[in-house]
Amino acid sequence: MSSVQICTFNVKGLASATKRDRVLCWLNQQKFSIVLLQETHYNSITDDTDKWSSKWDEHCYLSGQCTNSLGVGILINKSCNCKVLQYQEIIVGRIQLEIEDKVLNIFNIYAPNNDDINFFNILETNLETFSDQTLLVGGDFNTVINRHK
Repeated sequence: MSSVQICTFNVKGLASATKRDRVLCWLNQQKFSIVLLQETHYNSITDDTDKWSSKWDEHCYLSGQCTNSLGVGILINKSCNCKVLQYQEIIVGRIQLEIEDKVLNIFNIYAPNNDDINFFNILETNLETFSDQTLLVGGDFNTVINRHK
């Protein structure tokens, strides 16, 4: 497999067209193959993916239901020689790619910022279904490493 540049980035809201355009322009300049965005504030009901696709070099897979919180995106650059096999929303963004005859399952996580064990149980169950495949898990897990600091 050739080199694939991957970025994971909590953007803290891209509902503003100005900020969205600025961030997507910057990401394009970095030449990332795959970008995992968290906290996009994307709303699948009211937002048009064309607003995103017009500023990104290739495919945008977006998931979200609120313009003031949450949301994830998986962006695939045209420089990434890959075929998207499927995109699925489970509890978080997931995409299955074929890159040079290798299948890669990508999960983009934006976990709740409260102690929601149900979220992680559902995530674990979904990840286990791909235990015999190549996984890339990225995102913002909103976890506290040491709660006493």
